[in-house]
Amino acid sequence: MPTKIKGIVTVWSTFGALWLAVVLPFTISCASTTHAKLPIGTVDVPPLGRQAVLKGTASFVGWAIGEDGISDVGIYVDRVYATSAQLGLGRPDVSAAFPSEPHANAAGWGASLDSSKIAAGPHELVVQATATNGAKRDIGVLQIVVVK
Repeated sequence: MPTKIKGIVTVWSTFGALWLAVVLPFTISCASTTHAKLPIGTVDVPPLGRQAVLKGTASFVGWAIGEDGISDVGIYVDRVYATSAQLGLGRPDVSAAFPSEPHANAAGWGASLDSSKIAAGPHELVVQATATNGAKRDIGVLQIVVVK
């Protein structure tokens, strides 16, 4: 069913010493009957909730599923794109947990990040999944420390 929002807005104006009010009704409509569902997933390695210390090349592993599949899992460091993960890795555990998801058996992803290109010190790393329907969701946020 299309979404409709109805309301009124009152516009006030002055005309000399007189205040005038105009009440205008409005309707906002969205013709779409379906909206994209957000993907879901997580980061398995390194574990979420812990600070990860990176030196050299670091590996990240997890899973993501979307309504019609996943088109990208991007890794961002301090809100700047760093790399994309390899998609389609086997995950029978995800398939068992989400048996109605057709892409769950290949929901795994893996990425490598060369930390030598990142300044030493603390950083925020975000893993974002993009479904083929265009919906995006952050599936992991990690506090990392790069050491040289």
